[in-house]
Amino acid sequence: MMKGPDATMSTKASRRWIYGGSVAAFAVVVALIIVVALILDNRNPYNIADAETPAPATPVLEPAVSGGDAPDVDDELREVASDPDLGTLSGHVTDIATGEEVWSTRADRMLVPASATKLATAAAALTTLPGDQR
Repeated sequence: MMKGPDATMSTKASRRWIYGGSVAAFAVVVALIIVVALILDNRNPYNIADAETPAPATPVLEPAVSGGDAPDVDDELREVASDPDLGTLSGHVTDIATGEEVWSTRADRMLVPASATKLATAAAALTTLPGDQR
């Protein structure tokens, strides 16, 4: 049995070789597993067919017609805007064709905005659906 500095260096070298060999063996096993998985994946007997093209969607609303009669926004929104259950409402609607303001309520009052999507959906529902429908 060796003693002294040579024994310490020999022990460190053998540990380094064992650790290095373990890491190398692990890397070889992982690489082998990956290669086998790729080979087995290429031998997959299942053929996946292309998805069918869906039928065209049926429109829910009629397309907008230019030159037609526009709804009376003031009549449509007056009652809804005065409902206290909806909270404080502030806003205005402008006809984009003429630039004329067609409806307004407390337009000078700044409020924290709600989600723009919810506002657009609510406006579409209010002008399209009957008043008793939910």
